Amino acid sequence: MIIFPSKSMLQKLSVIVKRRREDIHMSQTELAKGICTQATISTLENKGCFKSWESVPQIFERLNLDINDLENEFNYQYGDHKLKQIEKNLLIHNFSKAQKRLNQIKYENLDTKNLLARYECNSGFVDLLIC
Repeated sequence: MIIFPSKSMLQKLSVIVKRRREDIHMSQTELAKGICTQATISTLENKGCFKSWESVPQIFERLNLDINDLENEFNYQYGDHKLKQIEKNLLIHNFSKAQKRLNQIKYENLDTKNLLARYECNSGFVDLLIC
């Protein structure tokens, strides 16, 4: 479940919506009808300051997109995979490798509370174990 929108999430959402809308030859006005304004769709597609998150499920429904695919499109798999590698390094006492991998993660791309908590926990372990 997506907890909050990050900048990277907003950028990817804008690409998904615009690409799908254009693929099915739908205008911004047609997409917005009954959901929001055309200006809201334009703002979303142009990576502006989008504040109408409650409209996203309706927009996805109109575009015949699965809202659950939205989460998969973001960095959950990336973050989960990277954190599993770090956790494996910690379990086998390879603390320097865990620290190196931890430093490579883009914190701003971790879009769920679970991933953020795992990152912080692993960071704490690395700080404690590398003296």
